[in-house]
Amino acid sequence: MHCSLPRVDASLITAEAFYEDHVATSTPLLICDDRLRRLKNLWTDELLEARFGSVLHDEVREAINGVDFPLTKVAGDRSSSMHVRDFLAAYQSNRSTARLYATNLVLPALGEDYPVPAFASLLQHKCAGRWCGGLWLGAGAARSPLHRDFSENVHGVIEGAKHFVLFAPNESAALYPKPERANLLGHTTRLPRGARTCSTLEADDGSASGETACPRDFARFGGALERATVCRVEEGELLYVPSGWWHEVFSEGGSGEGGGVGGSCVEGSAGAASLRPTSSSYACGAAASSPTSGGSTSASRGATAASGRRTLSINFWFVAEWPSSTLRLAASEAETLDSRRGAAVLLELGRDLAQRGRVHQAEPLLRRSLELHADDSASAELDSLRRVFGGGRRLPL
Repeated sequence: MHCSLPRVDASLITAEAFYEDHVATSTPLLICDDRLRRLKNLWTDELLEARFGSVLHDEVREAINGVDFPLTKVAGDRSSSMHVRDFLAAYQSNRSTARLYATNLVLPALGEDYPVPAFASLLQHKCAGRWCGGLWLGAGAARSPLHRDFSENVHGVIEGAKHFVLFAPNESAALYPKPERANLLGHTTRLPRGARTCSTLEADDGSASGETACPRDFARFGGALERATVCRVEEGELLYVPSGWWHEVFSEGGSGEGGGVGGSCVEGSAGAASLRPTSSSYACGAAASSPTSGGSTSASRGATAASGRRTLSINFWFVAEWPSSTLRLAASEAETLDSRRGAAVLLELGRDLAQRGRVHQAEPLLRRSLELHADDSASAELDSLRRVFGGGRRLPL
């Protein structure tokens, strides 16, 4: 495998070019942004505590020391909720073998420091506000399991580094998705991570799961692995992950000595041990220079080794633009679910398309949703389409 993604400077790509060349074609992209790099010494733990300490965050997860660190819900805490000040105190502590991570911590006031990148201005935010960025904050190594999201994601590294393993949507069959555990339109996979076998697979919430439907072997996966793209995203870089693309993410803490050379790509298999940084031929302007640290953060003071350094990144998510190929795959996979869940997925697809006026694509999905399971929501969406786009003609059911 190799990192063949194109790389550009954020100041050199227009919103139109980004949309036409990457969003519309479902093509990942690496982007260098000096503004992102400067946030490392601005968004310190002290600042986050002073400004947002009283904020209650409900996506705190836990990683256990070992060979790798899958993020799971905090043990014994159903809601996995913590105030920001309590989280900061806990994740800096070395008294436990557990490491805590805050995922998708949305703090709209941070938009004053880092607005949504201009190249993404043509995309619609997937939240009510004008700024839709979620912080990922923790210390040391961690891993998010192989999964996909049906939203357009732009993920930027502020401190530390992240290794992404990417599979195109058309590799879904080879990745053994678990649609029965789908969260709306997102899916995880039954593939084992690292050296785990089928008997030790983890469920979506991280608990051990005896997956009865798990195949005895994963023969189909081999071909997909050869076609995967694996890239290291450095401080000051953003990775665009199109909707429907499968991705597994390995995080490593910062060195505490400023950023490294941007644009390093890696080769190897999806296992963390084989992700080897290589010299990069994709240098991107100022990304090749390393700023010096303006002082240690409370995270670095609380860590005793580089493996415990702070990791900080930001993820922007936007409403999926649904390239035709991704749309066909999603609709096809919905047919493999039981009727009620399949209907719910098709309803979500149809509603999303209808909101953007793509009637010719929304209408058949909503009709099929009603065929699978009678639902007032699907019927209401069809009636709305008739009123807005169909004039006096009632859409046939």
